[in-house]
Amino acid sequence: MNASIYPMAQSNSMPASLAQCIRTYLSDVEWSHEESARKNWIRFKARIMLDHATVTTMIRCQEETRQLSVYTHAPLYIPAEVCQEILAFVTRANYRTPARIEFDPNQGRIKFCVDAALPDSDPSLSFIGQMVQLNHDALDCFMPGILRICFGGISASEAWSEIGT
Repeated sequence: MNASIYPMAQSNSMPASLAQCIRTYLSDVEWSHEESARKNWIRFKARIMLDHATVTTMIRCQEETRQLSVYTHAPLYIPAEVCQEILAFVTRANYRTPARIEFDPNQGRIKFCVDAALPDSDPSLSFIGQMVQLNHDALDCFMPGILRICFGGISASEAWSEIGT
């Protein structure tokens, strides 16, 4: 993982809202993004090039509850015939990472999630960067096992042994 894509904040003053903190962070790391309001959430969506893939990462915030979430959708469709092995692998992985891995077998999609409930003060830009990095580190750690299950014909236990976690 290239840690340089998570630079420390360049700004000296803190923005007035979670949404503004995220806008400032995305500006500082020079990620182009889309912004949209969904119900009572504001969602920021960016396509980011990691070491092995381009992924879609979303940062969601809810001002009223001070909730900040980072989601990265794995660039992969999970075939139905390996769903049970993927469920076993993801269940085991969720006990080993502070991120959360969600798998929807009906859609064949996996996403990596990091959530934080924040105090009344705004998060530093480096805190937002650490949440994004933690999310991407979980993807880098566990995707090789997921790929081996999907395309290498191995079991969840064998994949777990191969990733060395």
